[in-house]
Amino acid sequence: MTMRRYLLAALLLGAGPVHAADVLTLDEARRIAIAHHPLLRAAELTRDAAAQGVDIARSGYFPQVNADAVRAFTDAGTRIGATGGLNDPTVLDHGSLGVGVSQMITDFGRTSALVDSSKFQLAAQQDRTALTAAQVILNATRAYYDVLRAQALLQVAESTRRTRLTLRDQIQNLRDAKMRSDLDLSIAEQGMADADLLLLSARTGIDDGYASLAEALGTSAVNRPVLSDTTDIPAPPEDLSALQSLAADRNPGLRALADEVHSARKLADAETRNSYPTINAVGFAGVTPQRDPAGTIHSNYAAGGVTLDVPLFTGGRLSAREHQAALKADALEQTYADQRNLLTRDVNIAFGNTRTAFENITVTSQLERNAAQTL
Repeated sequence: MTMRRYLLAALLLGAGPVHAADVLTLDEARRIAIAHHPLLRAAELTRDAAAQGVDIARSGYFPQVNADAVRAFTDAGTRIGATGGLNDPTVLDHGSLGVGVSQMITDFGRTSALVDSSKFQLAAQQDRTALTAAQVILNATRAYYDVLRAQALLQVAESTRRTRLTLRDQIQNLRDAKMRSDLDLSIAEQGMADADLLLLSARTGIDDGYASLAEALGTSAVNRPVLSDTTDIPAPPEDLSALQSLAADRNPGLRALADEVHSARKLADAETRNSYPTINAVGFAGVTPQRDPAGTIHSNYAAGGVTLDVPLFTGGRLSAREHQAALKADALEQTYADQRNLLTRDVNIAFGNTRTAFENITVTSQLERNAAQTL
């Protein structure tokens, strides 16, 4: 992009008015929207947050290290009685510093399923970011052409008013010469009023069009650059079935739903493995600089072992979570099927509308030639 284009982008983002010499092309409008639209920035940040979810799930593979410090004050012969559980009631006056390490040996695939689920969530968010980018480009393109259409309507409105003004003046002169009636002049005046209303509506359409274009480009500053009218419009594709297959394979919204279905299935698998045992290796080491002077506590301590955690009864919580995750996955599959049907419908409608609009170009050109010849 040339320096003039960079300056144009800055002006569109609110740095100041755009001069008439600056021409904004459709490709430049799309690039500005991609570079600055806040919806796309939000989608990218959400995608980056989803990437952190993979690291969170994967952290279960690594050792968990904690540091602790304790200072206990007791009287001689202290024994703790009713504590709500069975424990060693002896409390010794001491101060200790230490580190505890826990390393998962196996949870029989639960962490692996959670990692896979988070990866599919990341893929889904990447697809949704691509969908947002496509929507930003579409909105910028639509707003660009809406401004061009509003400008064309303004030209028609101005030409219509000039023509009706000439006709009104002619009829008024003929009425003054007693060759036309007051009714003829009234009809001509009504035509002038209609032309004024058309002109006012066209000018409002210009304002609305530029406001929509500014929003589509990702800014609140409404400027009015000169737009480059694009007349080189390619013919629409002929094969509808090829377009349907392309949309089913490449539509980012549909791909995101497919990834979410895979993620939900992996999450359901992880919930199923919640009822499996978990085996961890644990170790503790530290120093006790303040201890019982009787010598019952050593200055250093270290201990290690292996723990086995088996959920035997949780009041139905684990089975309910498992069924809930499976039902959510089933619901997402039905949503995916519905969105696939909607996509097929939208492709069919867009295909028909595009072909009709393209054929209307030829018909409208012929009408324009006929109108010019009649005039």
